[in-house]
Amino acid sequence: MMKKIGLLTFGLLALTLAGCGMISTPSASENAPKVVKIGLVGPLSGPAANYGADMVNIHRYLAEKFNQENKEVQVELVIEDGKCNGKDATSAAQKLLHIDQVDLFNGVACSSEGIPVAQAAQQNKLLLLNGTASSPELAKIGDWIFNYVNDAYAAKTLADFVPSKVESVVLVYDNNDYGKGIAEGFKAAYTGNLLKTIALSTEEQDYALVIKQIQQAAPEGIVFINGNDTTLVNELKALEREGLLEKYKNKLFAAYVLDSSIGRAEAGNLLEGMYQVNIGAIEDFGADAKAFMEEYQANHTINANASFSLTWAEAFNLTLDAIQAGNLTSESIRNYITAITPEHPRKGLIGEYYFDKGQAIGVKYVIQQVQNGQLITL
Repeated sequence: MMKKIGLLTFGLLALTLAGCGMISTPSASENAPKVVKIGLVGPLSGPAANYGADMVNIHRYLAEKFNQENKEVQVELVIEDGKCNGKDATSAAQKLLHIDQVDLFNGVACSSEGIPVAQAAQQNKLLLLNGTASSPELAKIGDWIFNYVNDAYAAKTLADFVPSKVESVVLVYDNNDYGKGIAEGFKAAYTGNLLKTIALSTEEQDYALVIKQIQQAAPEGIVFINGNDTTLVNELKALEREGLLEKYKNKLFAAYVLDSSIGRAEAGNLLEGMYQVNIGAIEDFGADAKAFMEEYQANHTINANASFSLTWAEAFNLTLDAIQAGNLTSESIRNYITAITPEHPRKGLIGEYYFDKGQAIGVKYVIQQVQNGQLITL
């Protein structure tokens, strides 16, 4: 009898203490992993959709691996279509901020997307770790923005190389944030004879008229600054129709776009002999980069620039490393990143680098040429 009374008394005491909040049983929500919501804005439709597909695929691949290996914290990707233009990217950023309430941004693909997303992130004091949007203007927006690729460096690399092949050029560029950024950098650094600049409309373009303007200027070479491979292919086909492609063989120059598997399939041998500035082939970044991309490409196709997939991966790896170290907010992840300095550089997939005023220092810029259908680093 005493035993039963003791048990009853203990049970009543437990209920009383629980009612007072002194004893609690962990709820399902308390046991659930913490979730960090990460916003992505990229061109999921339109002529640059192959870049958007690569950006999304590499992030999903790394997020899935992270979530499988970490049970106490998970990452959730929230993805919006920026369509590679400022208007749609602005709408996408506002949705991610105010409806989805993301904790940070990790990646934009195009400069025209990157600038409004960066402005929104800076205004709301949310981190943006940007893998490929490359306008030099991005580095000026504020201290919540961190960039890997910068067209100021790419433009100078290209401008320094071109005079070794030709004495005069016409510069043809997309009239958008990306095209204008690299074109201005090229013009500032180029020491050869720049005969003419042609700004391409973002609407329907008359490529025959572009080629006619080039013919009238009579340059030794042509520099094409296009944000997508479709535009470049159309320009090369227009050159071919006018019988000029052979004349300009080994005298055509571009930036970043020759890596695209889709563009190379469409262009065929039109690209043969063409040069481009790029952030380096995968093998240029070392054994870790090569091993990572081999593992990734075993089950995934890269549609655009393979080196861009690597910078997206490195940018996201940095975010995931910060989260794994216990940093779950934009501010704490930003503090983790600002600790990457010349004295304490990061050794990542793209080699050793650090950040200076939000810009990654140490990213390689190289000249490549299409030789026998293969893109070769010179």
